[in-house]
Amino acid sequence: MDAVIGKLKSFFDSQGLILMTTSGIELDHKSPFFGPHVGSYYNKLVKRCLLEMRLPTVIFLDQEKFPYPFKPGKCHPVCGPDFSWEMVISEIPLAFALASDNKDQYIFMLNSLKGMGFERQGPEIEENGIWPLLVANKCFMQAFINYQVSES
Repeated sequence: MDAVIGKLKSFFDSQGLILMTTSGIELDHKSPFFGPHVGSYYNKLVKRCLLEMRLPTVIFLDQEKFPYPFKPGKCHPVCGPDFSWEMVISEIPLAFALASDNKDQYIFMLNSLKGMGFERQGPEIEENGIWPLLVANKCFMQAFINYQVSES
């Protein structure tokens, strides 16, 4: 994985931004597979490498994928004991872009992400029956501020 991460880093400068998806997010803290998961082993490796690059990353999900329970034999966890989801959300610049067609689900997503240390960016809005949500952790916001400072 170190070789893949090194190769990926050669494509990015220090101001890179990663945009990615996952098959879902397991929200049960008791699950050994807490956090994002995907449908194949190879996709797991790619997503893990992208996160391990520690560049600002935006994960795009819809209401069907958040939460989406981990299914043994079908899903592959992106995180694990040596690279925990708790560490990812506290140390890696991370944001989520989500959408829901149900305000209750929107509130659930927002509250779940707030509980993990994410803050909503922008106002609460509804457009044509869709509730978009953008949240970011402190690391992501600091990376954004640092980028703005380096540009001036």
